[in-house]
Amino acid sequence: DLYAFEGCSSLESVKIPNSVTSIGNSAFSGCWSLISIEIPNSVSSMGDSTFKECSSLTSVELPYGITSIGDSAFYQCGLTSIELPNSVTSIGNETFRWCSSLTSITIPKSVTSIGNMAFLATSKNLIIYGDSDSYAQTYANENNITFEILANSDTPIENPFIDVSETQYYYEPVLWALGNNITSGLTTTEFAPEASCTRGQVVTLLWRAMGEPEPTTTTNPFVDVNSSEYYYKAVLWALENGITSGLDATHFAPDDTVTRGQFVTFLHRTEQKPSYTTSNPFGDVPSGTYYYDAILWAYENGVTSGLTETQFGPEDSCTRGQVVTFLYRALSEK
Repeated sequence: DLYAFEGCSSLESVKIPNSVTSIGNSAFSGCWSLISIEIPNSVSSMGDSTFKECSSLTSVELPYGITSIGDSAFYQCGLTSIELPNSVTSIGNETFRWCSSLTSITIPKSVTSIGNMAFLATSKNLIIYGDSDSYAQTYANENNITFEILANSDTPIENPFIDVSETQYYYEPVLWALGNNITSGLTTTEFAPEASCTRGQVVTLLWRAMGEPEPTTTTNPFVDVNSSEYYYKAVLWALENGITSGLDATHFAPDDTVTRGQFVTFLHRTEQKPSYTTSNPFGDVPSGTYYYDAILWAYENGVTSGLTETQFGPEDSCTRGQVVTFLYRALSEK
């Protein structure tokens, strides 16, 4: 709601539930004592002056899905650094004005608009991090702000894999995934693009692509997901964000091979189940299946075109080459 907690000067900590999808104008404006806030991935919009004059708030993790940062959202806030998710396309007027402690901000390539006086009176040591030849770099140069290219930016990296050729559809996606620490090869010289992926592996890759968000729950309902496994946090994050509910209430089946229908569904849910307008060209994707909407969304948005013009292969295993390609097409330009 608008002005929900405005002026609550004694408020120190907030955990927003997954049922919330938007934060209204001035929701936490003037909460001078606020030092900690957890925002779930269900939140897709944030209004103007949201954290204005929150002088004790030194860091905040914005969820993937937010497309714009409103006017004066962090005006005179205590932020020292912030990383904007790849879903953000615009930064409003005076968004970070008078954030005198702000020395580091990561702006993704997806941002194409930054408003007036967005960084006025921030720290003189402010550094904007971003991709080469991005709008963020142009903005920094025009406003005399130090700019540094991200180490994991889209700058091409050398291909170490003998089984990944430039002629293959997955060539750029593999190098993107490697450069962004989403996945490595099975060995230092082999990626194994035709090998199948497990459910534990693909959830981990998706989690890494989203920036490895910390799950807000420690409740693990799955008897086959041990806390010592590499996919533990990824599974809990996926569960609490509605990306997957497991094969049943107590089993995730992390070592089962993931199908094409399952993985496209994971992606669709990560994107907050966007709609589509296309008709269904696939004879093996009947209406009423759990993957129906996800596959048509993926088809319409170029994430995948199917195995043939009329067959998607929803029950076929999803290969490593396909997984990184779907991720790249769905998320790399966000």
